[in-house]
Amino acid sequence: MSYRFRNFLFFVFFIVFVILTTIFSLYASGYKISFYSIVKGQALIQKTGILAVDSSPKGANVFITRQSKGLFFDDEVNKNKKIRTPYKIKNLLPGEYMLTLSLDGYWPWQQKFYINPGQSTYMEDVVLFKKDLPVSFFNSAFQNIKFNYGAQKIILESDKRLVDLKSGQEIYLGEGVDSLGFLDSKRALLNDSLIFDYFKNEYTNLSPSEGEKLIQPKIKGDNLFFIDNGLQKYNLYSERQEAIFSLDNIIDYDFYNGFYFLITKEKDKSSFQIYSYKNKDLIREIELPASEKYQIINPGISAFVYIYNEDFKNFYIINTSSKFNSYWSVVNNVKGFDFIDANNFIYFSDFEIYSFNSVLAEKFLLGRFEESIKSLTWHPKNYVIYSTEKDIVILDLKYDKYFIKIVSLESVSNIVLDKSNSVLYFSGIREGQEGLFRLFVQ
Repeated sequence: MSYRFRNFLFFVFFIVFVILTTIFSLYASGYKISFYSIVKGQALIQKTGILAVDSSPKGANVFITRQSKGLFFDDEVNKNKKIRTPYKIKNLLPGEYMLTLSLDGYWPWQQKFYINPGQSTYMEDVVLFKKDLPVSFFNSAFQNIKFNYGAQKIILESDKRLVDLKSGQEIYLGEGVDSLGFLDSKRALLNDSLIFDYFKNEYTNLSPSEGEKLIQPKIKGDNLFFIDNGLQKYNLYSERQEAIFSLDNIIDYDFYNGFYFLITKEKDKSSFQIYSYKNKDLIREIELPASEKYQIINPGISAFVYIYNEDFKNFYIINTSSKFNSYWSVVNNVKGFDFIDANNFIYFSDFEIYSFNSVLAEKFLLGRFEESIKSLTWHPKNYVIYSTEKDIVILDLKYDKYFIKIVSLESVSNIVLDKSNSVLYFSGIREGQEGLFRLFVQ
């Protein structure tokens, strides 16, 4: 080997060493050399970013595709690499990507994301929903279904039955039953006068006057409240009755946060009244459009009181901390709703779904659809589950309003989540068979 050739090899190895050292140093420092960036008029050396991804459940397969294919890059960034959540992917060039998560037995999840130079992008709260078939667990006519709190028990109005969803126990409530509803977590009301305690499996007529129907009955602790020439309180144990308000025009009532709330109706005038809980002094009175179809909705501890009108399909929101004798806000065309928390709720108006923030008195459009919405429910991990005439769809609000259609039947209605937010119950028709269905979503 000649001296000149040895020098040439040394020079080549030196250049390769410098180049590789530079590349590895840049890579360790969070930089990459991108020849395609020159074509796009950008710098040759690009500061990279990081993607942190996680899912519930964990162990989902991760696929990352670059939206703009480069000269030296495959469409699939992590091709032939087995990556599962949770995972942190480093040294991604700036730009737009597509992230896909897949897991056996679950619906695939897909979302675009953008990597900014020198920054970390977090997609760590992705919820994967089970890809399951709805199971019919009770054959019944397509009818109105009422769920108690947490969807532990249901009432079938036409079949006149109470069904325990966990044990499957069915209780026939009687041939003479015309009206059914839940009073609290352990009692159902029959014909507005007879109370059925399904923990004790016994009927009790707690109507103060034999045979009379209870108007707007509500149970708070050991007391039964109802409207009869005013607002009455009846203790379930001492069997003592006392008048709270002697008014003959009460439509609805409730009490929490240290106040009594009443809605009254006189001729062509309706009004909302706030009384102090202790002294029962009138604090404020707010006029409402004349109607007898008002209902006070209690979402929990809040400065706001929500009043729904079935005639107008409107929500009237009252701010109890305000000193003005007018409502805080009015939400029109509310066909159905569910509360996110005491200050926020979601609702649908035919083909649109909105969220409403009571503090800001502002609504936000969540989606506009080709098919009309029939029902919806809120999932606490920032999802809306809604139904159309035949489908049940999950709307992911965290990442660009991603849609997953999880059920398609001949007919669907009255969807509700159980207390664990993992089981969806609804009534439907499949292959001509009407009944109640159960679907595990998580």
